Parts: sequence; structure tokens; C-alpha cells
Amino acid sequence: MLKVNYFHWRITNFGAMSMTENQKASSERNKAFAQDLNRRVHAYLNKDGKSSYADFRYYFKAVVMAGLYWVPFALMLLQIGGDTMFWLSWVIMGFGMAGIGMNVMHDANHGSVSKKKEVNNLFGASMYLLSGYVLTWQIQHNHLHHNHTNHLGKDEDLETRGLLRLHPGDRWKKMHKYQAWYGPLIYGLLTLNWVVVKDFSQIKRYHTMGLLKKFNTTVRAEFIKLSLIKALYVGVFIGLPMIMGWAWYSVLLGFAAMHFIAGFVLSFVFQLAHVVPEVDHPTEEEATGPGAWQVNNLLTTSNFAMKNPIITWCLGGLNHQVEHHLFPHVSHVHYPALAKIVEATAKEHGLPYHKHSFMLEAVVAHMKFLVEMGKKPAMA
Repeated sequence: MLKVNYFHWRITNFGAMSMTENQKASSERNKAFAQDLNRRVHAYLNKDGKSSYADFRYYFKAVVMAGLYWVPFALMLLQIGGDTMFWLSWVIMGFGMAGIGMNVMHDANHGSVSKKKEVNNLFGASMYLLSGYVLTWQIQHNHLHHNHTNHLGKDEDLETRGLLRLHPGDRWKKMHKYQAWYGPLIYGLLTLNWVVVKDFSQIKRYHTMGLLKKFNTTVRAEFIKLSLIKALYVGVFIGLPMIMGWAWYSVLLGFAAMHFIAGFVLSFVFQLAHVVPEVDHPTEEEATGPGAWQVNNLLTTSNFAMKNPIITWCLGGLNHQVEHHLFPHVSHVHYPALAKIVEATAKEHGLPYHKHSFMLEAVVAHMKFLVEMGKKPAMA
């Protein structure tokens, strides 16, 4: 059974109190939680000369992930290893692309790599290696997803143009009965969608929403920059291999395979944090007031495999999504340490801390959620 939304959770946990008393108690609890949490996290980050920014661990991983991307591409262009290396290169590049997205691009576009904007911009530009666009990603992820996590109609991470039903409040279609089977295939199309459609449609939509003005830019300027970047990307990763002698159909197939691997990995990792049964899927207006933002993010997010250092390293700490949502401007290298603080503080204030002990457990939970959301609602 799916967990009730945040508004209902507050009522059931404060028993028979009136709505006014309940709202007051919730507001006080939220404020106290946020204050205690911020004080403890800042104390940790300021201890022994630490900072919220990245350290050598981030830069080392940036080199490793860049190597997974560029080294096989160079071997392919030089035709070293023949056909076997050609196909293996695309596979390795797919994982390298996902690694860059999770370990390098993500921190940088949250501004958590360095206090210097130029450094964040430099590493944030690695987004273009995923075929994405920095501005549209920042609007969708930083502005919409982080401020309205799991809120239908506001969090665009839930938007699949009707292909999938990822929220109990979303409209049900007959095809959703099978989404647990075809859903993972849709996930694999994430970055390919960036290549040809999504960024262009988002530029137009964000212009209509008035969001481009907040970034001091215009729809015309962004369309021009986006078109040039896409052309350069296609020229490098499709055009160059063809120029170096590889058959066009082999290049297109390898390119598609690379993107499918990257899209599949990236999508699944993010789905395990928010599209699972135990987290909240709000249908009411989000709670407001001091501490409400922190509590909303706590209730709508889940961690997994927190004690597995290999998974934590490979996924750029994104198995600690609770900590990332509460402190998006803190580098992922600090998340394992912050997790102990966050979990203890949440329990102290009577708030849930969602987590799965193993990644496989989180995958199973996500697939069960897809099955549940694929069932026809009683009122449909």
C-alpha cells in the first residue's frame, strides 16, 4: 500500500488535535528540525578546516570518469583494436557518460565544487558530453525538482508525456498496466531525448513560463546557442568516427547504444530516490513556513546502499539523495558523513528517514511501485 501524502501524515501523527493546533505543532516541529539540522551540519563542515565544497576526491573522480569517456573514443578514432574495440568503446563510453553526469556535472551545476563560479562553470560544462544543456537542466533540476520534489504538475522529473504513471495523482492509461515491463526501456532513452527534442522544447516552455528572464537571457539567444552546441556534439561523436572510416550505420548503432546505457543508469539511479512506495507523493499544496522545505524534501526522498562505499563512489553519492536534497550546495564527497547527522536529527524530531539497505532492495521497491501505479485507480 502506498504511503499517504505529507498533509495526511501530519494529521495522523498528531491524533485528535484540531487543524489549527495540528498546523501549529507541525510548524514548530519543522522549524526546530531545520534549525537543529543546519546547526549540526554547519558545525561538522566548519570543523578542522572543512568546507562544503569538493576536495581532492572529486577531482580524482573527474579524471577517472573523463578517462572512461575520452580514452575509448580516442581508441575508436584511431581504429586500435578493430571491430571489437569499436563496439566495446561505445559501451565503456556509455558508463563514462553516466559517471560524468553523476560524479562531475551534478555537483558543478549545483555550485558545490568550488566557491569560484568559474570552476563550477568549467566542470558544469561537462553536461554537454551527455548531450544535455546546462541552462535547461538547471531550471528543471535545481529550480523545479528541488523546490517541488514529487509534486505533480510542478516537478518535471515526473513528466513522461503519458508514457509512464509515476505519481498516484497522475492520469491512468491502459498501457500503464505494462509499465513495469517497458518502463526500463523508456529510461534508456533519457539522453537520446536530450539530443534531439527535450532541450529545444524546454527552452520554448521555460520562455512561456517566464523563467528565462530570471537567468537574464532570451529565447532567441538560447535557441542559437543550443543549436550550435547540438551541431558540435553530433559532429564530434557521429561525424568524426565516420570521417575516420567507420560505417555510418555502425556509428549510429554504437552512438545509440552508448546513450541507452547512460540513460538507463542515470534514470534508474534517480528513480530509486523518489519513485518508490514509502516516500510521499504530494497532491495537496506543499507546506510552507520555516523548516517546511526541509521536511518536504525529507519526506519525498529515499536513500539506498548507504554502507556500500563502492556504490557511493560510482554513483557520485547519489544513493544519499536525502542529504543531497537537504544540502544541494554541499559536495557529494561529504554526504556519507552528513547522513549520520541527518538520520539522527530526523528521528529526534519524530520524522521518518527513508532508506533501503541495498541497491537491489531499492530496485525491487521501484519496480513494485511501477506495478502499483499501473493498476487502474478505483475512481478512473
